[in-house]
Amino acid sequence: MERDELETFAAPVVNFCLLTRETVILPPDGVRRPSIKLTRFLSARNRADAPRLPSARLSEGAELRQKLKAARAEPCGHVVNETLPPERGDRWGLPGDCIEELWFEDVDAALRAAQSLRTLSGHRIDTITVLTNEVVLYEG
Repeated sequence: MERDELETFAAPVVNFCLLTRETVILPPDGVRRPSIKLTRFLSARNRADAPRLPSARLSEGAELRQKLKAARAEPCGHVVNETLPPERGDRWGLPGDCIEELWFEDVDAALRAAQSLRTLSGHRIDTITVLTNEVVLYEG
């Protein structure tokens, strides 16, 4: 497969991906399918803190949602993904020790959340935030 990968892509996939273990804290509501997804790629600035980042996000999930609710940006879905170690090397090509996904019913709530999260992140974590329309490739 590695030979096929080099023939198919411009670079090895490990340079721009990562694998995670997903934990659903608040399942996105399937009845009112949320359409806006805020994805946060979180990286610990101190590498020694990286293994604890996913468990911290899980334990702080309810508090985070309360703070967002107070900012009129209550999520209707919340997932934390723990980055798994790569087969080769010490880091994946895509940054992140933990990936947090939050779903919203409308763009305005997602934008308010993104603004609030900027001030809540703290100085120990570097964050890349991506705001997208949710695209379901398959129902599983």
